[in-house]
Amino acid sequence: WRHYLDARRRWQLSSPLGVDRNEDNGSGYNDYWKYTFGEQLRYAGGRWEVTANVRFSRYEYSLQSPTYPATDLLKRDELGLGMRLQFNVFKEMKLYAEYEHERNDSNQDFSQYRVNTLNGGLLWEF
Repeated sequence: WRHYLDARRRWQLSSPLGVDRNEDNGSGYNDYWKYTFGEQLRYAGGRWEVTANVRFSRYEYSLQSPTYPATDLLKRDELGLGMRLQFNVFKEMKLYAEYEHERNDSNQDFSQYRVNTLNGGLLWEF
């Protein structure tokens, strides 16, 4: 779903929703269902573009258990937060900086993590 919040189409809100099924070609140990929902707010005006987003994903594994002996099936939740700032130097050249935080929670202790990523660069399209 995508919606413009103003008549000049500078503010845009989008809400991706998805379901994925992953199946390995063997025992099924890596088979899972993934459910995803997100929100993204984008502003594009003049030479500037700013994007902020949040997404949530849930993984439900078909065979993997978080402990031995098996008491439950493995479940994993991902939460991602991000922001991107872009300046259009001219049509073919853009400068950008982006930040992303990802949090992974699971009923398996060693699968949990938090990570922050900062990225920047020059994009030049011919």
